[in-house]
Formats: sequence, structure tokens, C-alpha cells
Amino acid sequence: MAAYSRRIQALQFRIDTLKANQNSNVNCSQLARMEIELAQLYNAEGERSKASELIDDAYKRLDDPECIRNRMTDSMLNYLKQYKENPRMADVKPMPSYYRYISLIILLVGYAGIYAFSQFVKISSNDYFIGIIIVFIFSMIINSVLNSNYKKYVQRTVSGGSTMTQEASVTSSSQSSSVSTPSNPRLLSNADKDIMSAGNLLRKKDYTGAQGKVMEAINTLNDPTCPQGEAREMLLQKAHEMEKQIQDAQSGFGMS
Repeated sequence: MAAYSRRIQALQFRIDTLKANQNSNVNCSQLARMEIELAQLYNAEGERSKASELIDDAYKRLDDPECIRNRMTDSMLNYLKQYKENPRMADVKPMPSYYRYISLIILLVGYAGIYAFSQFVKISSNDYFIGIIIVFIFSMIINSVLNSNYKKYVQRTVSGGSTMTQEASVTSSSQSSSVSTPSNPRLLSNADKDIMSAGNLLRKKDYTGAQGKVMEAINTLNDPTCPQGEAREMLLQKAHEMEKQIQDAQSGFGMS
């Protein structure tokens, strides 16, 4: 609960600061997004009345004709309508923040461990390469399992534990992508920048850094709040192609 309290205070300060901006209508989607997140934190603390006020305020803010409409605002309005129609959504707790960074943490720790091990035990370039691949695959598995478990938790909470029809299951699954945080188009741009950074690091023969950037891009594109569509699929393809280039480059790379 103490962790929620600190997050609530920090988020409330950011909201108050943004509201003080004279161009609050321009920032309506950002404000609404933070109000939804704050409402989830209040629900986790048991402050249902405060959460309800924030949800109503976010809905009015997004429904205001002066609010610039885009894909993100439409996604949040859809979420808010579902929230009002299904009271059980108030019981859904926010996705733990470490879920988004666990794969990167595993990569950094794993790569550091392999490097440290190679300083004490002489290993071949093939063994070094295999170790890197194992760490990478393990990080992807952990990330997939955590996200899958969270989506199942959302489905169980929203459905009240009852047996769902196939149609309801699909609907709930799509809701789970936006329950923690509404769709965020900026993630596509962030992933593209990470892929470009990976290419630059690869040209400098910084294989570990390049692999880390590719992993960040893949994690970003697999984030539940990342918009689905052709743009995401193209970026995923670019990320996997870059990953293969790094692996091909590493096949001739060994410890001196």
C-alpha cells in the first residue's frame, strides 16, 4: 500500500502541473491517461469514490469537443465506456511496472554473468555465442509468461470467474491490452528509434549493446499498450531481421 501511496502522490503532482498549463485542451489525452492510471491506483487502495470521480473527469475531458481526437483518445473513450458498463473492471490492479523491464534486466544480468564467467574460465566463441542466445530466449520466455499471466488475471477479474463464451473471451482479451494503460502510439516511434540505435551499435561492433536495443524494441512492440496493426508488424519484422544480423556478426566474435 505504501508503494501505491507514493505513486499516487507523484501522479497527482504531474496531473496538477499539467492542468496548470494554459493549453490543457491540447494535453487532454495525456491528462485523461494519467487520470485513468490514478483511478486504478485509488481502486487498488480501496478508494472507489475517488477513482469514480477521476473516471468521470477523464471521460468528460476526452468527450469535450475542444479535445483533439486521435486513435489514443478513441481507445481511452472505449475503455472508459467499458469501465462504466462493467463494475468489475474497478477490481483490476495495475500491471506491475517491472513487467515491462524484466526482459531487459535478465539480458543485462545474463550478459554480465557470461562476460564475468569468461574472465575466469576460457570458453570458445561458439560457447560464448550459445550463452548469449540462451539468455535472450530465456528473457523472451519470462516476458511472455508474465504478460500472459496478467492477461489471464484481467480476464478472470472482469468475468468474475465465470465460464466465458468464446466471443466473451476474445472481447475480454482485447480489453486486457488497454486495462493497465490505454493504447500509446508513441511506443511505435520509440521501437523504431531503438532498432535504428541497434543498427548503429552493430556497425560499431558493440554486439551486446545492439542486442539490448533490439530487445528493448521487441519488448516495446509486445507491450499491451502498443497499437496493433501493419506498422507494428513491420517494426517487429525489422527487429527480428536486425536480431539475425547481430547473431550472424557474433558468430565470428569471441573473447580474446
